[in-house]
Amino acid sequence: MLEIIRKFLRFLFLSVIFFFNISVFAQNVNARYPWRLPDWLWDNAINSHLVSAEEALIIRSDILKINELNKLEVSPAKELLKIETSKRIAIKFNLNDLTRNAYVVANKYTDLALAIELDPSFSSAAKETIRNAISLFLRVALDPEVIEKAYSRSTKTPEPMPVMYETKDGKPLEDAAGRPVFTEDYAYYLGSRPIPGSAKEFSEHLGSALRKIRGSPQLIVISSYKGNIWWGGAYYGFYSDPVQSLNKEIPPTGYFYIRLNTDKFLPTEPGWDDPNFWAAKIAHEILHNLNYWHPDYSSIKERNENNHGDVWSFVYSYEQAIYEKLKATK
Repeated sequence: MLEIIRKFLRFLFLSVIFFFNISVFAQNVNARYPWRLPDWLWDNAINSHLVSAEEALIIRSDILKINELNKLEVSPAKELLKIETSKRIAIKFNLNDLTRNAYVVANKYTDLALAIELDPSFSSAAKETIRNAISLFLRVALDPEVIEKAYSRSTKTPEPMPVMYETKDGKPLEDAAGRPVFTEDYAYYLGSRPIPGSAKEFSEHLGSALRKIRGSPQLIVISSYKGNIWWGGAYYGFYSDPVQSLNKEIPPTGYFYIRLNTDKFLPTEPGWDDPNFWAAKIAHEILHNLNYWHPDYSSIKERNENNHGDVWSFVYSYEQAIYEKLKATK
């Protein structure tokens, strides 16, 4: 009898391990970078006075429901729950709540300042590199030479451009009003910023998002991830998304929210501990948060082949201009 119990317990233990491993394997690269304030930031001991235990349990339950609904390809219920959960978290915080304990970097010659909230899963060395990188980024972010260089060589239609229309039998599909139907990717392009209207316009737009607001530094939240070929990622337009704005007080406040790939902070990777290199990558992701777009490159090779001469995508051109400036001013 004892042997049977022992075998059963062993089977149960192995089953739990198996399903745990399957669950971990199935997590996507956004597990620590959800479309909302991440769990590692809102649901921690430091912020427990802002979110009651009852509220935290309700939100955690809704997040579990969202994770289950993520298994479905299309789910209106999931999208609605994601929006409501994001709002429920965001209304508990203002900018001061999330910046007073953060690491702050500032440009001593201007009023540019960012409070940095870093995912605890980053290594100590990576955290130091990221903080130094953001300090360097603020040093040159609005440099007229950088912005003019980025703008002058960029195009409104960088390749590979998405297909414009949905088609059937070689002809554009039409909607109920008789209008041709744009593809989802092309409609996304039309709703984004492929390039600013001018260098001056860009400087004013980026500057307004980096300058202190009501005396507080702007906030950047950085999650970790691993699992693809890129150095980072960001949600388009997140900074000004009304669903995500910190809404505890009026007016609501947007914030930067990006992810960085921990695989790229390993000694085997080029630029892994170079703050200049990471300043440029972070600049790239910050622009996505401000709704600046580039084509969906399938590889680093395709990206490099399509950015040259005067046909750069503005986001990548700005990234490279930042890196070139910092290398030249060492």
